[in-house]
Amino acid sequence: MRESKRILLWCMTLSLVLFGADLTFAATTGKISGTVRDAQGQPLPGANVVVKGMRLGATTDADGIYFILTVPPGVHTLTASLVGYGTISQTDVKVAVDLTTTVDFALEEIALQATELIVIAERPPVEPDKTTSKYIMGSEDIESLPIIRSVSELLALQPGVLPEGNDMIRGTGAADVTYYIDGIPIVTTDGVGAFDRFQFQNTSAVQELTILTGGWEAEYGNAQAGIINLVTREAGENYSGRLEYKFDPSGKKHWGNDVYDAPQFRDNLKWGDAAWENETDPETGQTIHQRIDYTDAAGHFIEANLSGPLTPDAGLFVSTRFDRSSRSFPSSSSHTPGNTRNTVKLNYNMSDNVKFKLGGFYHWSKGWNNGTSLGRSATAGAIRGLGDGGRNVFLPEGSSAGRFTDSESLIYVSLTHTLSPKTFYEAKISRSFSKQDTSDIPAATQPLRRDAAGYFNLSRDVRAYEISARARYNVKFDISSQITRGHLVKAGVDFIYSDAWAFGEIGENESRRVVAFYSKDGASDGNFQRGINPFQWGLYLQDKMEFSGMIVNAGVRLDGFHNGEKGSAVPSFETSPMYNKLRHFRNAPRADADAKIAFSPRLGVSHPITAASTIRFFYGRFYKFPNLWTMNRQVWVGSFPDIDINSNGQIDPEERFNDLGKENQIGVGNMATPPEKTTSFEVGTDWNVVSDYTLSLTAYYKTVDNQLSTGTTGGETTIWQDPGTGRTEQIRVNLSIRYEDIKGIELGFQKRFSNNFAFQTSFNAQWLSGGRAGGAGDRFFPDSTWVAAGNYWLGYEIRNGQEVPIPLTQDELREIGSKANQLLRDIQAGGGPSKGAAGPNEHFLAAIEKEPGIWAITPILSELNIGGIRGRDRTAFGSVAFLYRTPSDWGPKVGEAGLFGNIQANMIYRMQTGSRFEYSLPEGGVEERNEPLRTWVDLNAQKTFYGLRDRFDATLFVETYNLFNQKDRRVNNFDYIQWGLRRPIPTDQLYRDFGDPNDRAFLGSPRQVHLGLRLSF
Repeated sequence: MRESKRILLWCMTLSLVLFGADLTFAATTGKISGTVRDAQGQPLPGANVVVKGMRLGATTDADGIYFILTVPPGVHTLTASLVGYGTISQTDVKVAVDLTTTVDFALEEIALQATELIVIAERPPVEPDKTTSKYIMGSEDIESLPIIRSVSELLALQPGVLPEGNDMIRGTGAADVTYYIDGIPIVTTDGVGAFDRFQFQNTSAVQELTILTGGWEAEYGNAQAGIINLVTREAGENYSGRLEYKFDPSGKKHWGNDVYDAPQFRDNLKWGDAAWENETDPETGQTIHQRIDYTDAAGHFIEANLSGPLTPDAGLFVSTRFDRSSRSFPSSSSHTPGNTRNTVKLNYNMSDNVKFKLGGFYHWSKGWNNGTSLGRSATAGAIRGLGDGGRNVFLPEGSSAGRFTDSESLIYVSLTHTLSPKTFYEAKISRSFSKQDTSDIPAATQPLRRDAAGYFNLSRDVRAYEISARARYNVKFDISSQITRGHLVKAGVDFIYSDAWAFGEIGENESRRVVAFYSKDGASDGNFQRGINPFQWGLYLQDKMEFSGMIVNAGVRLDGFHNGEKGSAVPSFETSPMYNKLRHFRNAPRADADAKIAFSPRLGVSHPITAASTIRFFYGRFYKFPNLWTMNRQVWVGSFPDIDINSNGQIDPEERFNDLGKENQIGVGNMATPPEKTTSFEVGTDWNVVSDYTLSLTAYYKTVDNQLSTGTTGGETTIWQDPGTGRTEQIRVNLSIRYEDIKGIELGFQKRFSNNFAFQTSFNAQWLSGGRAGGAGDRFFPDSTWVAAGNYWLGYEIRNGQEVPIPLTQDELREIGSKANQLLRDIQAGGGPSKGAAGPNEHFLAAIEKEPGIWAITPILSELNIGGIRGRDRTAFGSVAFLYRTPSDWGPKVGEAGLFGNIQANMIYRMQTGSRFEYSLPEGGVEERNEPLRTWVDLNAQKTFYGLRDRFDATLFVETYNLFNQKDRRVNNFDYIQWGLRRPIPTDQLYRDFGDPNDRAFLGSPRQVHLGLRLSF
């Protein structure tokens, strides 16, 4: 035993050294409390209460009260005993993260040893200590929804979460939702890329899923919209395993005609024309117009897990998943890219009061680049499919833009030390790593080529890719103490350190390319793959106060963020004549970003009105720090090739991309970006209406400030007013001037499983409004002192193989300085340029502290504008999940089971109103309207055979997606509003000649049926 402890301690120490730690570690355990009394109702001090199969327990105090901390979520058996009294065990004790489960015992006095009495515990349908909107799904709940295979789909069934499965909560985007897995936050604040937050975690590996939509305790940080707290399974006392295989038959999986007969192509498809059918590519000699049978591929899905003890004190759980789905349309290959998702967790009880865990996740995928990068597209001729209006449909297999490989990994260690029955601490460390890599990338984008008719694209090289490496090293320490019966106090400190860089490039055509990146020192040495090193910290203190008739969760949190990278001292320097090329901008004055500090109070109150009902209130403030891409990215545009400045016959590292100049359409980074802020208030009630039926109703309001204004072209216009050239040069900068107000009502109604059935319903009605307010893009200009100090010049010359500025003459200094001062005087007097402002009250003037001699004039903007929120503003949405399961002995007996026993049907209905859009009225003016309602239903039916060979359980299942073959179309045009038409008008000649060109433009897919087998032991 000593040797095994020594080995595990060595592993833990090695993990600390190699992998570092993670940001904020959320709660992963619950609490059990209660009272032990005798048959007359008198308290019994000194009674022992233990959790069976775990080294957890407590002894009652003088009043017969006990509590047990650090209980893992799940279903447990609790045993109470006392010398001279009988032993009682309560089974089915359900424990949830952050909640208190009350379990009381009544022991009977005995003279002789008696047998143990077993009682089935009943968890109250209403949680009295729930002080905010919190929805919990245990492993049993998840297993009752077998058709759901991702965490995002599970979330979509909860009140307040949009049913589309995109993690949109209460009208706020998915980027503002933070995931926690085993108490570790999944960091998404380091920019553009493939990081998936592990929301596609294998559902069979989930022990409990908690969704917080209205507010959350102080221990959770860096989130605005919601918290998803996921606890993975641990190995138990017995070995268990599961294997699931699902088969997706081949067939057409989209609406409308076969793509190769689609009406959208009108008369550009010439089947039957021998010359057209036999036309060849003059470069490759391959036949151009070839059909592929994209409907012939079948899909396969496999998920498996294995769990069991390694020693009496240690256990291991592993899970893996592989998905090879068939394509719905012609594509680079017949199936989705190779991918795998894996989970591992080792738990070890080092002693009765010390627990150690080592866990990790690894996701990997590989596929073909599609010709897009940095939000721009050069897909024409790059990859087979329906890109470029369908003109890519005859391209060869693969992609002329090369391949990508994305991977996400996370490893963590956790140590929980119980100091006393009332106090324990947790220390956790982790390292997460995201990597985007590419291969077979062409050197440049070639000119677009088409067939002889000039319609369908031919293959061409396209240079468009994104690469990145982002590591996060994080550590946290928490301590919790039940200082009195009514106060559970928790405090903690956390820290995150990053090493991250990102780079993207796209050749939009043969002569124009765009690059964007963030890297150490702005890649001043030409090395774009050196990471910047920001760090973030957090402190919190919270108190859970449990009194008779009231539960209060109160806490405060203090967060800080330090960018760890210098940026341009003046946001528009890259447009000035001194620094308007990437090679020149590397020498521009740089300054440190100010530290960002956020203070967040949180308060939640729950009043149990009766044993079956509660009312709750919550108020809180939440912050989300800007991501590294938003703060630090540089964006440059230019033509091929690079310039050999030093004439040494080669392109040196520092000469890469040296002819690129400023780009004024994609927003550049802004280190002054403040944290986004949400202030939230809600009031709600939970009511156990009758028996197993529970109603939850919540009204909420939240205001969201300091949101980034990205606009349709990447941000707000920022201008350099040049005194030497007299020109104004502009770029776009992301500014935090958007605001939103969101209010709504959430309704949940559910029935726990009894009498062979259960259901869960959710409905949400919400209203969004928003706009822009604040400084909307600065205009920067120098004064004469800054010009005279040698900071300003108009051009460069090459000396000894190096570019150096050409200094101004004395006459130029006097003339340019005079112009600069005159501009300043005009503005101070209320005149001069003001970016659309007509008078002195519509802008303000200030000196730039980090670059003395530079001034900025800032227009003040205030406008109501919901354009940026239309896609999230669904007025109403909801879902219904229904479960029916037959008794095991139902029907004629076959062996010990009924022929029709253990049959389960699981149906899920989803509904959401369409997005809002702006409609132009025939008589003039505009109104806001909604696109059509969307509904869809999925069904799972299965039959389970228990005890095969006294060891295995087998389940055969059929899954039907879009059961009723519902066809809902997105339309937002005049004909839909005026006449209710969801297709072209009958008199449209093109429609009459060729059919509906948008015959595939329906949401979702036609009905699909999948078959599968599940084995477990």
